[in-house]
Amino acid sequence: MTSLNDPIPNPDSSSASETAANAYPAPLPPTTVESSPPPAPPGGHLSWRWGAALAMLALLIPATWPVWSDIYRQAVSDESMSHILGVPFIAALLFYVRRHRFKELRPRGYWVGLLILLFGIGLYTGSYFLRREVLWHTSVAVMAIGVLVAAFGQDLLRRFAPALFALFFLIPPPPMVQRLAGVPLQNASAFMAGDILRLLRLNVVQSGSTLEVNGHMINVAEACAGLRSTIALILILYAYAFVFRRNWKVRAAMLIAAPLLAIPTNLARLIPTAYAHVYGSEATAQAVHDMLGFVMFFVALLICRAVEMLLIWARVRVHQGPWSSESVQPARVPATRWMYAAPALCVAILLTLLVQWRQSDIGSGVTAYHVQAAAAVARMPMTFEGWQGQVVDLAAPAIRLLKPNAYYSVRFTDQASRRSFSVSLIQTRYARDMAYHFPPVCYPASGWQLGQTREVRWRAQDGAIDGQEYQFWRIAGDGVYQIRVENFFIMPEGQTQATPGDMTDRNKAPWLDPWGATQVQFIFDGSFSSAERRSLVENFVAQVAPVIRILRGRHL
Repeated sequence: MTSLNDPIPNPDSSSASETAANAYPAPLPPTTVESSPPPAPPGGHLSWRWGAALAMLALLIPATWPVWSDIYRQAVSDESMSHILGVPFIAALLFYVRRHRFKELRPRGYWVGLLILLFGIGLYTGSYFLRREVLWHTSVAVMAIGVLVAAFGQDLLRRFAPALFALFFLIPPPPMVQRLAGVPLQNASAFMAGDILRLLRLNVVQSGSTLEVNGHMINVAEACAGLRSTIALILILYAYAFVFRRNWKVRAAMLIAAPLLAIPTNLARLIPTAYAHVYGSEATAQAVHDMLGFVMFFVALLICRAVEMLLIWARVRVHQGPWSSESVQPARVPATRWMYAAPALCVAILLTLLVQWRQSDIGSGVTAYHVQAAAAVARMPMTFEGWQGQVVDLAAPAIRLLKPNAYYSVRFTDQASRRSFSVSLIQTRYARDMAYHFPPVCYPASGWQLGQTREVRWRAQDGAIDGQEYQFWRIAGDGVYQIRVENFFIMPEGQTQATPGDMTDRNKAPWLDPWGATQVQFIFDGSFSSAERRSLVENFVAQVAPVIRILRGRHL
């Protein structure tokens, strides 16, 4: 037994060394580690991607400048296209709310962007051969998507699909779609507004899209009750549906509801405007009309919000949380040389397009033609075979619609018989602007009913002129008032035609559109016989033959 006072035994030095060696083994010899490049930053080199995207867009816009300038001209000059001005802001907003997704874009599929760009160039070229203006406008939206995908990769199509699809709202609706969809919407709004005003104890007589309310004529314009208001409402609800994270079924319901909400919101605008016409001044009615145009879009948004609240109350999943709650996994990828190849080829293609457009002579001589045409129209006579002329100003809606380069509008009166007829000649800078100024379209929109039509050929010094005669009638007071409209179009290529059908095909060729078109109308009341109408038209055409010769020959 060992006592506490016994000394502690001292181990020998050899055993202590072995114990220390076992407890603390000798360090391993140093090894050589090969250096490796650091991983790529999250998002797959976003800095060069943004630079490539901005550079390609900066080349795309001047390379396809005729298309962009034509879209902008329609947006600022045509009230029915004004929604186009808001498309870039809505697309930018949809990109902004998803900006955190840029970090997870994997650098792959750049060649998809190159293929989309080539497809857009195919649409751009094919529009000249197929003579379809809608392809011409669609091409720039497709090419813009192509250069963005070439810069950020194919994941952009999936992660930013709503923002990319919004670019297609830049495409102006073609005239055929506007006639097939816009006019029925316009007439439906006028018909329903007339019924509601009758229920409100007002005296209403409807003729087409024109309402006569207590003796006041109200024309239901296409811009406020047709396709334009429908597309603008769809665009606003599209932005509202995709700017927040929502259930896809709720988004689909909003987009389906947009056209259905168009007519009720239009009616809510038309009824107060009609009351302002009846009980107020023209300026008051116009102010009410313009103010309610903005208010109705907010009303549509409030309706959608109310439906959302109802669904939430019914415990239907509507929202998926804020965008910041979306899980994002930053993509860490190595840099490769191939990721720069597709953007480089896109830049080369866009430079080729830019050089080709700069070297083209499309539209040369257009300005000189319009200057000479305006000077010729200004020299047209104010007297004709004893008939005294009086200038009749074009209505403000007609000027906004046609944007004429030159026009001649005169009412000729015979001092002896006091009979009169009107002559109208309108020359536009763009053939597209003449698409709606066609008697079967514009006269019924003003309350006239179309009766008989027949083709007419008049004799002229430079060849026969083919035209069309239309009979219109409407109820005025206690009787029926009838007129005859003799109409023909003059093309800068030299021909004349009776209807805008050929002009519409010609209008679809973008390089011909800036030469414009000319419309000539003779308007007679029921007191003129068929022989008198023919004689007056042929004699007047003979007197202004030099003017018609200038309008028919664009090569100066």
